[in-house]
Amino acid sequence: MEAPQRRHGTKPTRARHRNEYQRHAQKRYRKVRSGERQQLRQLVVELEAAKATAVAAASGRKNRPPWSTGMLSWADIALALQDAAQVSRSDAWELQVQVVNQARLGRAMWTYATNLLAARHVSLPRSAPARREGLDWITTQLYHNADAVVAGLGFPATGELFFDIQVAEERDGGHTVTIRHQREVDESWGSVTARIRLDIWAFVDNTWWTDRRLVYRRRNIGNQVVGDMMQNYVHRQFIDERRSVLVARNILSDDKYQLGSLKRDASGWIVATRLSPEKTLVTECWTVYALRRGDSNATWADEASFYKVNLAGNMDSSINDDDSPTEAQRALLRNAVYRQGQTVLAKRNAFFHGR
Repeated sequence: MEAPQRRHGTKPTRARHRNEYQRHAQKRYRKVRSGERQQLRQLVVELEAAKATAVAAASGRKNRPPWSTGMLSWADIALALQDAAQVSRSDAWELQVQVVNQARLGRAMWTYATNLLAARHVSLPRSAPARREGLDWITTQLYHNADAVVAGLGFPATGELFFDIQVAEERDGGHTVTIRHQREVDESWGSVTARIRLDIWAFVDNTWWTDRRLVYRRRNIGNQVVGDMMQNYVHRQFIDERRSVLVARNILSDDKYQLGSLKRDASGWIVATRLSPEKTLVTECWTVYALRRGDSNATWADEASFYKVNLAGNMDSSINDDDSPTEAQRALLRNAVYRQGQTVLAKRNAFFHGR
């Protein structure tokens, strides 16, 4: 007859569960005992008061003894406080155990998260249900970060026309472009919200999945210099009682629809807030990251080609020995970004004034 196999790790687990059960049972028992003791003490006081009343009536005394008032004695109060302190210590110990367990879980989650790729590099899986969940998670995360992003970028408090472009150099040699745009529009909030959604949904692109509020599609953002540069991106509009938030993000990795070697990450928010029945505040921000080739930043020559920067027309057209751009080349890139930003501003002016 074959001997039963031992299960590794069952005894410590059972012991831990048994100890946990005993702790909770003792806690419940102490609470019940404490309540019963208080009820019995109160009953004793009431009986003594009734006895004292009967004795006083029989003896003809007019004044009742002090213990006939029905109040607990200091000794009873001290015992009740002692019981409450014991229960509090038990509760505090259990809370400390929970804090330790949650801290351990937090460290494990942090270790797991730090070993993953950055959020903007998460891949969409191939199966349709997983893709739908992935797009929902990505866009919902953007929506819940809208307030923090807008507050962190420091938009002006007034509703006057504001447009700004910043180019920041990153430690890895790349750069980040941040576009900020804000204006008050003499148009109802509902009309602005509907027109923003229709403007995005009206793009003639290769659309894979769409519904009333979300669209996922492909677009070629290349040019004659760099060639085709396919971009997968998702838009989704969230609407509540007094504002709408349109979020957008490039998807850099898709198991079903592959991208080329060159890709660029970008994310954006367009927030329309109701100010009055015929006035709406539109706040818009976009963050565009460095061009990437594969899993690393592309060369500066690739970046310059994407923005159509003509190095041949620059007297200082040679790149440094460490493949980093010269200051003159950085200035050329910034100017190209600013020119593109002016094109964006012109489109926004036409959108809000040409309806």
